[in-house]
Amino acid sequence: MATLQTKWVNIGSASFYGITLTGKSGSGFGTISNTQNGSSNEDLDSVFSGADVQSLYHTTAGTGYVTFVLTGNRPNSTFATLKIGSLTLARTAASYSYNSGSNITTWIWSQSSTPFSGGNNADKEITWDDGQASVSAPTTSSVTFNNPASSNTTATVALSAPGGGGTLQYACEVGDTTPDNWQTGTTFTISRGYGTVYARARRSSSAVSNTVSATRPGFLIGDTGVNPSNSTIAHNATAASTVVIYGTAGETYAVRVNNGSTNLGTAVAVSSSSAGTATISFTSSLPTAGNTTTYEIFVRRPTSTGGDGSAYHATDDTFTVTRSAAPDTTPNAFSFTDVTNVALSSIQTSNTITVAGLNTSTSVSISGGTYSKNGGGYTSANTTAVNGNTFAVRHTASGSFSTAASCTLNIGGVTDAYSSTTLAADSTPNAFAFTDKTGNVGTEQNSSALITGINTSSTVSRSYGTATFAVSASASTPAAGSFDASAKTVNGYTKYVHVKQNASTSYSTTLSSSFAVGGVSDIWYVTSNAFAADTVPDQFSFTDVTTALSTVSYSYAQITAISTGITVSRSSGAATFAVSSSTSVPSSGSFNTSNKTITNNQYIHVKQTSSSSSSTTLSSVFAAGGVSATWNLITVGSSGSGAGYGLQVFPPSGTIPRLDTTDRTVRVLGVHTGTLASAGSSSTVTQAGFSSSDATIGVEWQTSGNPEYFSLSSSGTSLTIARSSNDPSSFSYQYQLRIFRI
Repeated sequence: MATLQTKWVNIGSASFYGITLTGKSGSGFGTISNTQNGSSNEDLDSVFSGADVQSLYHTTAGTGYVTFVLTGNRPNSTFATLKIGSLTLARTAASYSYNSGSNITTWIWSQSSTPFSGGNNADKEITWDDGQASVSAPTTSSVTFNNPASSNTTATVALSAPGGGGTLQYACEVGDTTPDNWQTGTTFTISRGYGTVYARARRSSSAVSNTVSATRPGFLIGDTGVNPSNSTIAHNATAASTVVIYGTAGETYAVRVNNGSTNLGTAVAVSSSSAGTATISFTSSLPTAGNTTTYEIFVRRPTSTGGDGSAYHATDDTFTVTRSAAPDTTPNAFSFTDVTNVALSSIQTSNTITVAGLNTSTSVSISGGTYSKNGGGYTSANTTAVNGNTFAVRHTASGSFSTAASCTLNIGGVTDAYSSTTLAADSTPNAFAFTDKTGNVGTEQNSSALITGINTSSTVSRSYGTATFAVSASASTPAAGSFDASAKTVNGYTKYVHVKQNASTSYSTTLSSSFAVGGVSDIWYVTSNAFAADTVPDQFSFTDVTTALSTVSYSYAQITAISTGITVSRSSGAATFAVSSSTSVPSSGSFNTSNKTITNNQYIHVKQTSSSSSSTTLSSVFAAGGVSATWNLITVGSSGSGAGYGLQVFPPSGTIPRLDTTDRTVRVLGVHTGTLASAGSSSTVTQAGFSSSDATIGVEWQTSGNPEYFSLSSSGTSLTIARSSNDPSSFSYQYQLRIFRI
């Protein structure tokens, strides 16, 4: 078709009453020009002389329409198609009309979707064609082939441009550079072989395309992905065979020596569960006795499935045939590793040997012991062996020192003895030592030493001293009757030497005794204490505590004047206690009721929650080394009651009071405790209701340290307790302040 005129619409749009218009509509929206993005130019002179494009738009009204409006009265002819982008509208498919009142000609096409896509201001190409056909040559791009398993293939001619006009025809031939077997179809039957295939196309005898070429499809080779089986033949066999699987049924398979050129045997593969299977037998080029030959499979494909029917092709799949050697019952030599320095009468097991050098089974026997075959149980019964069998032997070592014993394994007449030699006698032990002891004068002391490094009996004797001794198999001290000064024997069973000695009855005195075993000796020392242990401390005491109800309270006492550790226990009461080397309160987890050990200058700390009742005393008694002390935890009395405090006025002489006021009661305002850790330290407390100027308020205080180094002062509502910088003690001391109103 020939193009009459080309225009470009710069897209506009409008919407009203639910209807959308896109494209160009008069002067309402959109423009038309001769070029893309060009200036407005509405003339359509190449289609209709003197005509201008008034409108060209799409509306969604109804089912959708494309409307084309020209100025003037124009015939329904001249152009054949109107193309808007990729949309082609045939003039004959439009509704045509002329409006004399407006002097416009209109074509309307039914079209559901707008061809003016891209949005406002996008450009859309518009062409008017005359519908007249013209002839132009096509352009060929390639000729391609399928590859079926057959003697023929199909060639397909493809175009890159179809040309125009006339009748499109194709030609394709082998060896002809200008094929002329013209046909309308694109496919041609080409037999397999050698050479070049040429193809071209035409629209008429004068509009012929270029020529394209491709190599003619050659013959297919057979299935090379096969799996031939290996085989072993007897030493006197005259033929061998292999089974080829995974081949293709109908193809012929041949056996050749690997990379050879002569077929030794052939067979046609038949269908089976393993695809094509072929059993090939051959009698020539067989291996000699004891040797192996490698063979290769070749394949020939029939013409019916695309082969040339004559040539064989290598598959590169090989197999082997091994000819057995003549029987050989004599194995290679084998050797067991002899051992020395073994324990008397011990079971000795050899290293494991592996049988080799046989091509058949042979006999096995043993003398002087037992054997294990392939890791099985030990036996002395005769058996047989083949290559790869393993053997280990076993015998009992001599019961005498420095003596050899052996057993001999016989495999097919080849023998080796496995020998073990016992260790030499050794009565000299490793160095040993008794633990020296220190104890109270006159008390019995014990120690022991383990004797090692001997494998026979050895004599134990006392070289000097007064300690007695005994021997036993245990580290536990033997009965008293076992100890004396006579020589004794130790061995692998009785291997402990126990010694016993009373400490001297004099203080700081050491007694020594020397003991010898097989020429190795050690001196045992027993030393008495420097002085008698003092387990009775000086009298100790706890500071009683008066506090509020249900309050956790603490106190402590120092233990002095003992020379060894003693036991602390609670004799009565419910307070818990702990032991430490400091006056600081230990952690909560340290307090319990269990007995504890305390040493000189350590502290017993006590802890208890006060009663929930007023004026109630909780008492606990603690004992250490026979000395006891009581700790009292007292709750304050309630206001207006309790023990009486009052005022009585007497005459200068006489016992009858002139004035006797009602009893008054002390009401505790608060109790404050704390610690002054070092000399020169102080602590200030504030008590609600306290005033240093109030004569009805009293203060009672105490410390765990020497009172002469402590002072108390008050100011306003505060109280300060201070520790003198002259205090020579480095200990931390506790204090307690009790503030009360009368």
